[in-house]
Amino acid sequence: VLEAMNNSLPVVGFDSDGVGETVINNETGILVPKNLTKPLSEAIIDLSNDKEKSKNFGINSKTRIINNFSDEHTSEKISIIINDRVSNFIDL
Repeated sequence: VLEAMNNSLPVVGFDSDGVGETVINNETGILVPKNLTKPLSEAIIDLSNDKEKSKNFGINSKTRIINNFSDEHTSEKISIIINDRVSNFIDL
């Protein structure tokens, strides 16, 4: 999912586990209830037929990856956690 989003592709998937946490429904892709294949196929057809929506979801996907899942963003989050832990340890 992250790889597709990083390549500016919209995502269609089940709203479960990591997919539901990564994809923003009707912004970066389409989420359908878990294990319901008919809505899944309908969503795929919908995006296939609506090129403008597909393009916009792809652009939004890339932006979401850059803002939330890039190496820089992840490094910043880890650094904050480490600094917080070290500060708490020193305060003991």
